[in-house]
Amino acid sequence: MRIAIVGAGLAGLTAAYELREVAAAEDSQVDVFEASDRIGGKLFTVPFNDGPVDLGAEAFLARREDAVEFFTELGLADSLVEPSGKSSLVYSGGELQNLPRGGVMGIPSTSAPIAHLVSEDTARKINAEADAVAINWTVGEDRSIGKLVRERYG
Repeated sequence: MRIAIVGAGLAGLTAAYELREVAAAEDSQVDVFEASDRIGGKLFTVPFNDGPVDLGAEAFLARREDAVEFFTELGLADSLVEPSGKSSLVYSGGELQNLPRGGVMGIPSTSAPIAHLVSEDTARKINAEADAVAINWTVGEDRSIGKLVRERYG
């Protein structure tokens, strides 16, 4: 039997990895097909002046022993690197600014940490959020966060 996996992103590669032992036991073959010129899907590393930067929707922390063991099993132990510890930056007002730290999942509870990045009007709206009308949210609803932020803060 031949097994075809379409897409060499994280899900496709994980499926191939999980199926390899089953396929070997059944004298089957697993083939992974990818339309682009590289594997990894949305996960990839790009070179920048100050060194490589990981892009994509996912990240893994070396403190997860199971993840480190898995990457070691895959023969990737020598490829693991530590984060630089540098602050993330945002381009605002014609220059790079440090992205504020703190808050809940990076979202500040007041405008203080981001006042240098937003207008005075937006800062006032952020500070008034605690007293604003609640967001009408339906469980399971698919809502654009960008649209929500524009509606609330301009």
